[in-house]
Amino acid sequence: MRIIGLILIGGCLFFAACDSRGQQAAAIQQLEQKLRQQKDANLDTLSANALIEKSLAFAAAYPQDTLAPAFLFQAADVLRGIHKGEEAVRLWGRVHAEYPDYERAADALFLQGFTCENNLSDKARALAYYQTFLDKYPKHPLVNDVSLSMEYLRSGKGLEELIKSFPKTPAQ
Repeated sequence: MRIIGLILIGGCLFFAACDSRGQQAAAIQQLEQKLRQQKDANLDTLSANALIEKSLAFAAAYPQDTLAPAFLFQAADVLRGIHKGEEAVRLWGRVHAEYPDYERAADALFLQGFTCENNLSDKARALAYYQTFLDKYPKHPLVNDVSLSMEYLRSGKGLEELIKSFPKTPAQ
């Protein structure tokens, strides 16, 4: 009888944990939907911070769950959206390092460079991330974009100056 009681208690704990996981995932997905419906200028920072916090907690509680890297990736994107670029770069780095088999691991590395370039104005770090991206993912669809970004960053030209240097094509 004692063994059956332990099995029942263990089963209840297992299902309670699964239910908790499901509730946490649902709460994160609801916050995501709420944020998607808002305009960037009116971004609800309370909901954004709640999504980030819940995503981090989910990944800490369920690091092997297939939703963990997706929630972390999304949280990094929200961090960038609320002008917390450094935190976004760190979180995308975590996604890339801890979940190398995640389908968007390469995108996480790319976004580290992109955020350094466009949000943090840190050309040196952007170049380093971009170079790592090219070394690790030479056949990725973003390779041409990354190469162009690196060329622009290395040129030292401003965007307007770079545009003026493009070859002129005859008007059609």
